[in-house]
Amino acid sequence: MIEKSFNLRRPINKSGFTLIEVIVVLIILGVTATFVAIKATDHNSELIAQTEILKSHLRYAQMKSMSSNAVWGVSASGNSYCLFTNGSTGTKRQLPGEEGLDVDLSVHGLSVTDFTYSFGTWGSPCTDAVASARLTLAANITVSEGGISKTITINPYTGFIP
Repeated sequence: MIEKSFNLRRPINKSGFTLIEVIVVLIILGVTATFVAIKATDHNSELIAQTEILKSHLRYAQMKSMSSNAVWGVSASGNSYCLFTNGSTGTKRQLPGEEGLDVDLSVHGLSVTDFTYSFGTWGSPCTDAVASARLTLAANITVSEGGISKTITINPYTGFIP
């Protein structure tokens, strides 16, 4: 009888990557990609945030006008803006989420175009403090940081702010 001997040990192939090595490389790539994405979008995050806050403050003034018989509005001069009532920019009120009567954008390195917009009792936007001159064309407010700017548009008649 011929005896056949089988080698139960196969030669080990060392020409590939182990699963652990592949997972470590993928984790490193994921962490690196996350940091790159954060840095790429972070350069104007303060501009975007403050523009959205100003939009919400304008909407707040409109809502206050619609829920009361008083004229409410927002006025900007220099690099700050404030909420006012009773048809006078001198009658300032504190905005929600703010510590003082004025919101100073220069502390964030931002500037804003000068404007005064008030809202009538139906929420219609006006270009003066006493809500007598109705807005008939779309109004633009520009918030800037260096060479980058964001524009807020107030639609005429309805006061819609997209």
